[in-house]
Amino acid sequence: MTEQLWGVGGVVVGIAATTTGNWWIEHSKFKRERTRVAGDRAREVCLKLLELIDHELAALDAFHDEHGVFPADMGHDPVDSRAREMLTEVHLNCRPRIHKSAVALVDATDAWGWRGGGIDTVQKRRHEFIELIRTRLS
Repeated sequence: MTEQLWGVGGVVVGIAATTTGNWWIEHSKFKRERTRVAGDRAREVCLKLLELIDHELAALDAFHDEHGVFPADMGHDPVDSRAREMLTEVHLNCRPRIHKSAVALVDATDAWGWRGGGIDTVQKRRHEFIELIRTRLS
């Protein structure tokens, strides 16, 4: 009778071990997929932010070419750009270091168009942001 109990016990342990192994494999697959999806979403948000920054820089440059001055020089009040609004999505989807770099880029862009900042600072911040995306999200 004890041999039968040992046999049944062995079968139960085998089933438990197989079930645990299968669960662990599926959990690992799910975790990898979740990480990949999160990375894709972060990359998408960062590229959208860069697109908005490029659009804003082009609009400010076109205004400067047309009028010879920036909107702030004509007495227009600064407005929140769509890039600044996008910072919330960057904060929610990206790591803190990427968010910090995105804030610096948006601040530099606003400073160039509204507070007399330099375009060199914008280009430097943009380059830093792109390099950070390449290293962290690739």
